[in-house]
Amino acid sequence: MRRWPLWSWCVLGMWFLTPLPVMAEETEVVPAASAQENDTESVSDASREGRSGRSEVRGRSGPWRERREDPDRPEGRAAEGRPFGGGRGPGFGGEPREESFDFLTAEEREELLAFAQEHFPEVHKRLSTASPSERRRFFHQVGWRMLRLLRLQRHDPELADKLIAEQKIEMALMELRRDYLDFPSEAARNTVKAKIRQLMETRFDLRQARLELEIRELERRVVAARERLAKQEESKSQILDLEIDRFIDEVEGRSTWDLPPDSDSPLPGGPPPGGPGPLDLPGRPGRSSD
Repeated sequence: MRRWPLWSWCVLGMWFLTPLPVMAEETEVVPAASAQENDTESVSDASREGRSGRSEVRGRSGPWRERREDPDRPEGRAAEGRPFGGGRGPGFGGEPREESFDFLTAEEREELLAFAQEHFPEVHKRLSTASPSERRRFFHQVGWRMLRLLRLQRHDPELADKLIAEQKIEMALMELRRDYLDFPSEAARNTVKAKIRQLMETRFDLRQARLELEIRELERRVVAARERLAKQEESKSQILDLEIDRFIDEVEGRSTWDLPPDSDSPLPGGPPPGGPGPLDLPGRPGRSSD
């Protein structure tokens, strides 16, 4: 079987951790629900500490909030102010600049190399003998996605194992594609086609199992959301009283409705969505505009 050069593995960035199109909506629902839950909890915590809930939520920036980074937006910027992507000289096709790969720390690069050695030994072997520019190109193309998979393995190993298995199948399919084109005889190509079918069947089963995991997680979130809905319905009168008080205080310019640090929120699960504090409406006296 012919060996592919290292740069060809960068094409895997198109597939790495990319769900099936039919699953795109389902996979987006889970993070969105999670973000809403976490933001509500942050508002509740902020109100207990006497901080502005809106400011607390505004400061959060998704799963990479500890470094204020978005791994899927190459035009974004890292915490140190360095660009994620670009990294090219004037025009297109230039070599990536060294600093354009600094969004991965030395520790993260070592983690990725160890992860690749464990799960993708062929990739690790090629990285070990690659030139610096090839290594930088690899980390630029798939570094963040591999890092996400590594972190996923820490808190959801079952899902991570399925994604790793899927990725190994994708790599094997890349090799078989090359073999199919290289073999001139119909008999040899039929043998390759049989291997391709076997791999695709395994991949199909893995994707079905992954979808089952996602459905299970969605069902858990639906149960939690219904419980919260019921609690808020039970406290409807209390919630309305508090919102009216807040409205009047804001009209009279007396308060931003931050609770004292030693008080507990009387609302089930924290203050209502939107958080404590005034709504920022443009054109209203005494209110700030975003």
